[in-house]
Amino acid sequence: MPVAHDEAECPCRPEHLGIGARSKIATAARRGVEIFGTDTTAGTRLGAIGRFFAWLSEQMSGSILTEAAVYDALTVLAALVHADRPLTLGTLATALDWPEDRATAALDAIRRKPAIADPLALRTVGPRTYTLTTRPDRLSPAQRKALHP
Repeated sequence: MPVAHDEAECPCRPEHLGIGARSKIATAARRGVEIFGTDTTAGTRLGAIGRFFAWLSEQMSGSILTEAAVYDALTVLAALVHADRPLTLGTLATALDWPEDRATAALDAIRRKPAIADPLALRTVGPRTYTLTTRPDRLSPAQRKALHP
């Protein structure tokens, strides 16, 4: 005979998981997407699970970033999108009229909190050289192929 329990008190509910556990679930789901592929039912479901737990982890962890750091990170993202090519740290800092340490801090903020850039992802393409790409879980292989045949 099943034991009755209060669904709201279930320890397996997302809000009862620790921040580290939610992050690990998101990471495991992303790995599952890589294994099964985004064009499979399992990959699609794992992608949705991964995005949910990454979002939940981000929301419940509290941000250690100041409003100014987030603003700078968004400015760097806008600069990389506008440039439409990889930029070195020096070129980025010069174009924004910032000291390099400010540009570095903005790039670090994007790395620490990748949700800032969603649906994009920061990619390092060389020494201190950066560009943006789409997050791998946002488009299926079929969608990517259709966009770049």
